[in-house]
Amino acid sequence: MSRARPSRRRGAWLLTPVLVLLGSTAAAQELPRRYAEALQALVSSRNPAERATAAIALGHGFRDVPPSRDPRIAESLESAMVLDPDAVVQVLAAYALCVRGDRRGVARVSLALRERGGVDPQEMLAPIAQVPLSYLYRALGYVGGPEATRFLIETSSAGVRSVRLVAIGALGLVQDDPAAVDAALAALLRDDDPTIRGVAEFVSTDRARRAAK
Repeated sequence: MSRARPSRRRGAWLLTPVLVLLGSTAAAQELPRRYAEALQALVSSRNPAERATAAIALGHGFRDVPPSRDPRIAESLESAMVLDPDAVVQVLAAYALCVRGDRRGVARVSLALRERGGVDPQEMLAPIAQVPLSYLYRALGYVGGPEATRFLIETSSAGVRSVRLVAIGALGLVQDDPAAVDAALAALLRDDDPTIRGVAEFVSTDRARRAAK
């Protein structure tokens, strides 16, 4: 996919391929209004808070609108993840991709969490986006894949307890590579910290219960 370049106009940015898609007569269907509005805000608003909110909306969808798998949404989120001048918007675009089951967002979300280190996982990502850091861990568990699974295993194995606990819970959401997840949880059952052992046991039991259904 060709990459758009940020506009040279001060304070503005453009995702040309997405804007072309939005107006293209080749598009198979018109986007539902609320998705179209969020997509337009993501690609054209000069306000980072509006772009951040739009990314979240495109990831989670709308309660009163059927989910949309229109490829223009994923394209716009990937472009924002790479091209947006605001780092928070980049992370939230990556998060939205993960929420939608798209693994292209894994690397950017993982990087953001590594940069945060041992902070409280309930802390909000940024003032302009009221998304707890724990949601980012859970998004990685939901999307799965080798990169996300490896990150969650590493994070759950060492470091600050509060972060490890969130990573263990997210690890329980991973659906693929059950052998790696089960081995990691088995190791955590032998951890020196009783709280870590307790959460690992709960997650292991819950995974076994769901697998038996």
